[in-house]
Amino acid sequence: MNSANDSLPMVATLSDVIIQRLEHTVPMQQQVVSAEDRILLEEMQTSLISVILAIVQRFEAEIKPQADRIMSVLLQVLTTLGAKSSVPDVIFATVGAIASALEDDFIKYMESFSPFLYNALGNQEEPALCSMAIGLVSDIARALNEKVQPYCDTFMNLLLKTLQTSTNQLKPAILETFGDIAQAIGTNFDTYLAVVGQVLQQASSVTTSSDLPYDMVDYIVSLREGIMDAWGGILLSYKGTPSITQLQPFIESIFQLLHIISQESNRSEGLMRSAMGVIGDLADAFPNGELAAYFRNDWVTSLVRETRTTRQYSERTIETARWTREQVKRQINMGAGMA
Repeated sequence: MNSANDSLPMVATLSDVIIQRLEHTVPMQQQVVSAEDRILLEEMQTSLISVILAIVQRFEAEIKPQADRIMSVLLQVLTTLGAKSSVPDVIFATVGAIASALEDDFIKYMESFSPFLYNALGNQEEPALCSMAIGLVSDIARALNEKVQPYCDTFMNLLLKTLQTSTNQLKPAILETFGDIAQAIGTNFDTYLAVVGQVLQQASSVTTSSDLPYDMVDYIVSLREGIMDAWGGILLSYKGTPSITQLQPFIESIFQLLHIISQESNRSEGLMRSAMGVIGDLADAFPNGELAAYFRNDWVTSLVRETRTTRQYSERTIETARWTREQVKRQINMGAGMA
């Protein structure tokens, strides 16, 4: 919704009308007598919530005065929906937008909303909804930061369970979400570090070969990007704290995966940017040259140079690689000073 700023009052009035119409659909659920009735009602609810989503995205933090009313009606709709409904998808997208807009003020809705999120995270019979729920955990973690802590045990248990039993398509996003949770709660991630570290090591052992179908190769690239995003979030949460030493048992396996990535041609820009972030953060997190022996490997310098000089990559990726180059240089020089 690309409304100019001078039309915001009109959009605010429109949002009142849309919210009111959505509120009127809640009792209509009691009047549904056929499958056709249900389809028509859910199509109407989806359309109305889609408009609310666009309004939230446009208003961002300015949506706060209407947030209580929006969350109230979304929770009412969730309560009345039957199984296999498509409406929760757009509700979850809207809740994610509200969380991003309100940041840590979103905490007041968590007690009433979290049961719906938990159910969706554990609902592998509806992979699209489960996928939305995984992304929403990331949105909420980024919005609430350390305030998300009371919900993390349940989030982590459900995510780990889904990781073990789900189809491949959900696994990269789950790994990325581990990194978002780590960034949100900092070194309180200690509770989960051993298990998550082991999971990331196991995921790193999945390898490509020349006879794999394209979709499997794409999955492995996505999985590796998820692994790098997870380590990136964990490194950021531990960097600059005494707890950084707890990551040392995992350093070798991280470099092993980076080495494998450096040798393979199947790589996405997202994977390369995440890999650059991890290399740079590792160098920055151990600033006294403790990891210099790893960084002196020629393949590290080559991988950074290749990423930095690939013209097809975005400025963001190239800038990350430039920053990484400086971190690697400093690590090697510090290591030389220690030798």
